[in-house]
Amino acid sequence: MSGPAPSIVAAVDFGTFGSGYAWALMNPDGTYIPSHDINCNDQWAGAEFRYPKNRSAILLDDRGRTLAWGYEAQSRYTESGGRAGGYAVDFKMRLASGGGPGSGSGVGVVRGHDKGPGAGGGSGGSGSSPSQAEAGRNDTGRSTEYLIAAYLRELYAVAWQHILRAGYGDLPTSWYLSVPAIWSDFDRQVMRRAAVEAGFPADPRRLSIVFEPEVAALYCMASEARTGGFGLPTDAPAPAPAGAGGGSPRHRPGSQFVIVDCGGGTTDLVPLTMRPDGTFDQTGVATGDTSGANRVTRQFTLAVLAERLGREALLRLVSEEPKAVGELVRAWEQARNVFDPAQHTPVRIELPIRVWKKLPAAAVERLAAAQNGADDVVLLSADRTRALLDASVDPICALVDEQLLRIAERTRTLAPGEPAAQTAVYLVGGFANSRYLQRRLEAVVEGRARLFVPPRPENAVLFGAVQYGNNPARIRSRTAGRTYGYGLLEAFDPALDPPERLYLNAEGKALCTGRFRVLVRRGEVIPAGKETTSRVFPRDGNQTRMKLSFFASDAESPRYVDGGQVSEVGYVTIYLPEVGNRRYTARERAIDVKTIFGETVIRVQAIDRATGYQTDAEIEFTA
Repeated sequence: MSGPAPSIVAAVDFGTFGSGYAWALMNPDGTYIPSHDINCNDQWAGAEFRYPKNRSAILLDDRGRTLAWGYEAQSRYTESGGRAGGYAVDFKMRLASGGGPGSGSGVGVVRGHDKGPGAGGGSGGSGSSPSQAEAGRNDTGRSTEYLIAAYLRELYAVAWQHILRAGYGDLPTSWYLSVPAIWSDFDRQVMRRAAVEAGFPADPRRLSIVFEPEVAALYCMASEARTGGFGLPTDAPAPAPAGAGGGSPRHRPGSQFVIVDCGGGTTDLVPLTMRPDGTFDQTGVATGDTSGANRVTRQFTLAVLAERLGREALLRLVSEEPKAVGELVRAWEQARNVFDPAQHTPVRIELPIRVWKKLPAAAVERLAAAQNGADDVVLLSADRTRALLDASVDPICALVDEQLLRIAERTRTLAPGEPAAQTAVYLVGGFANSRYLQRRLEAVVEGRARLFVPPRPENAVLFGAVQYGNNPARIRSRTAGRTYGYGLLEAFDPALDPPERLYLNAEGKALCTGRFRVLVRRGEVIPAGKETTSRVFPRDGNQTRMKLSFFASDAESPRYVDGGQVSEVGYVTIYLPEVGNRRYTARERAIDVKTIFGETVIRVQAIDRATGYQTDAEIEFTA
């Protein structure tokens, strides 16, 4: 008897600093795919080091065609003095709720992540607006969606060629595109639309959206599964890893996790709880904001270098010696990652010889005057280094503290005698390599949780997305970040509804206009695939199209859709079949609208009760 047919599961992590792909043969039994069986690319044209992500940069001509992308685009643009074409970098941060698909330079509420070598995080629960500088740059005149599609087109071509060269081009391939868990439904939809435009399959069974911290959790668990320390029954001893002593499993059913994904653009947190079968429930609302490691690097460049060398000298260096300046920035990032909170000695960053030779005499004198005569290095006191790092680390610590407080609040509701669950905090993403961040978080979680950093935390989202694609059922439920519902007519309640909302239908029934029919509530834990059915009626029994407005709120139980707490975020168009000469009244043409929650996107199905016709519908998010 032959086993299941082989197939490929592939993932794409599009990030603020950098983007990459990974793929593997699917495990038919659904077990974790070991990291050594996951393939990725860590050698990119124009890159001077090996890393699983290419730079999120693109160079376009005046017709919008791609001239170069990744590190190669960065090099061509800087070496040409900015004359090579339209340039965009770090533009993921410009994909913002409310900006719309044509928001080429708009900045609004952003929810995000990334983990590059120049890669950190935030405060607040629903995202915050980045500054213009933090939203990257876009000199192309093209929309953010256009840029993402153009970039993903190049990344997809390289990934597909990798699969073809390995001899697996004949196998069916499913793609998983990771996005921040705190992004809005609109942002997720734009990302998926851009991916389809880039050449990824349009079939939702072959292209799925996944949440970055969720899939990072699976990478963390896969790392522990290989050492025998995860997911064992409570009465089973954990086998000792090779070269280590024995011990009990690190996590048991009921264990709670906070995944902290710290990258270049943002930090993204999600709380999870482990079930007895080793699967997970999201048991709290995801949080995060737009502070990241790029902010720290930007402060080093714009504050420290501009201050020590002078703004004009710095601009000249960037124009004439861009690679050398890049070496200097990478040296800072390496020093930043090994800096310790207890360190008292200054951080010493050597000036590349090409930088030093290009400095005018006035800049050299200025540098020496600021550093007690040292003119061939950048010296940062320990206090100044801490201040630079704290611009991102302080809000990250606040976010983790907030999640742990919420866990403690849930723990206080335990029944008498019910044991409190173990709690762990997992730090992932490129900025997770920062020793300073690790030590600061250790202080935050002390006495409340244990802090873990998995091997190669910068790979967590990319490899974790492959793990997720191998077995999506590992995430069993998610927590609604907002209250969702339709705007419909409901029965009029004279005790609650004002007279001006009264509407009498053709049958004389008293209805209330503008009611919010709640489908799920903010904070509600929703099983994946939960269906909520709403019966609606067309205005005309023989119409072939219906449009339902879709609303969202941060309040739990709004009564009306036109209140200040509610906003229209999209609409659903339902196409119905022609019924020929048969005439229906509106009441005879009942439509059951099934809205499916608990997955990474909200899905809709409609059933025409009169004809039996069933169709999938899509929410078109507008905000």
